[in-house]
Amino acid sequence: YQRRVHGVMQRLLPADLQRSLQCKREIVLVGLDRTGKSLLVNCLKHHPADPTLPTIGACTEVVEHRALNLAVTELGGTVQQRSGWLLYTKHAKHVRGLLLCVDGCDAARLPLAKHVFKKLLLAKHLRRRPAVLIVNNAGAPNCLPTEAIVAQLKLAKYCEASKRSYFVHRCHVVQPNAAARVDALLPMLDWLAARVQAPAA
Repeated sequence: YQRRVHGVMQRLLPADLQRSLQCKREIVLVGLDRTGKSLLVNCLKHHPADPTLPTIGACTEVVEHRALNLAVTELGGTVQQRSGWLLYTKHAKHVRGLLLCVDGCDAARLPLAKHVFKKLLLAKHLRRRPAVLIVNNAGAPNCLPTEAIVAQLKLAKYCEASKRSYFVHRCHVVQPNAAARVDALLPMLDWLAARVQAPAA
C-alpha cells in the first residue's frame, strides 16, 4: 500500500486535483497528528481495513454519499505542516466545508487544537462554510464528554463569529467491527451533504 502524498500544501497531485475539480465540492480535513484522520478517510471510502501511513502535505480522496461526490482533502497534522493549512485553503477553489478531528482522550492537546482550529474557523475566506467536529476514540472509557471538548475548543464562539453552522460527531474508528466504523459516520455525512449541495456564499 502506498499513500499518495505531496509536500507543498498549495499544490495537489494531478490525479487529486482532477478529482477535486470534477466534483467541485471539497471538504478539508484537519487535526493534530495521531488523531486518526487517515483511518477516518479509509472509513469514508468504505475501506476501513486499509493500512495507513502519516500524511505528508495533502491527500485527496473522492467520497461518494447518496449520489453526491465529495473531495475530502486530508492535510498533514504535524507541527511543521499546520502552518500550511490556511495557505492551502486560500488557494483551493471549491472548499465547501471543514472536518476538525480531535482525539477525545487527549485532553492535554486540546488547547493546541483550539489554537490551530481558531485560525481556520475565523479565516475570512472560509466564512459560512459548515464545520464538523469529529471526536475520535469516543468509545474509550477516558474520552471526555462532548460538552467539555466543545467548551475547551470554544467551537460555538468561533462558529458564531464566522456565521457557520456546526455539528459534533463522536466516533471510534479503531473499533474491531469494520462495518460499524463505516456506518457510524453516516449521520455526519448526511448533515454535511445537506449543507454543501449549493455553492458557498
